Amino acid sequence: MKVLQYSNNSLASALENQYTSAEVISSKNHFIYLTNYLSSSDMATKTIVIEEDYISKDFKTELKQHLILNQNIHKSLFQHIANTKYYQF
Repeated sequence: MKVLQYSNNSLASALENQYTSAEVISSKNHFIYLTNYLSSSDMATKTIVIEEDYISKDFKTELKQHLILNQNIHKSLFQHIANTKYYQF
């Protein structure tokens, strides 16, 4: 987990990946809207928390259901998914 001081540049850098640079992200309308919201006096955002190995509980539940319905998928994969930790907010 990483904790960063909030700024538009640090958010763009946190969102960049091998396909989309921080510069491209920061030019997008959705990003501009989000940063305006996060920077507003109502929000006054101070930090960014990054969980790189995050797996949502809903995704895990849906994947388990899919695996149960498709018994031909290897059992060790199901066991791995069943033992994966998830985070709740």
